[in-house]
Amino acid sequence: MTEGGAGLPTAVDNMSPRNPFIKTLSIIPIDPGVAAHSIIPVKGTGPVETGDDGVVKYESAHIDGVKSELVVRWEHSVQGQFPRPSWRCGGSCSSTPAAK
Repeated sequence: MTEGGAGLPTAVDNMSPRNPFIKTLSIIPIDPGVAAHSIIPVKGTGPVETGDDGVVKYESAHIDGVKSELVVRWEHSVQGQFPRPSWRCGGSCSSTPAAK
């Protein structure tokens, strides 16, 4: 259902933090047998933890329990771009990618 309650949800409806699917998905833990990794764009040079990509706040995109998190200093919709990453390894990473 859409936010208005009628019809099929749109992509925008599905991105809302009030969406029932998103609310349910956010409380499901990562399966221990899955090595989950996260790539998060953050604009500018300020602290990552208080940053955003112009659309999504880092704190919203960050997922506890991932094996690694790659923060790229770029804006939302970074796909196809080649920013210089800053690698943050949580847990037991065996290596990190070389910065280019």
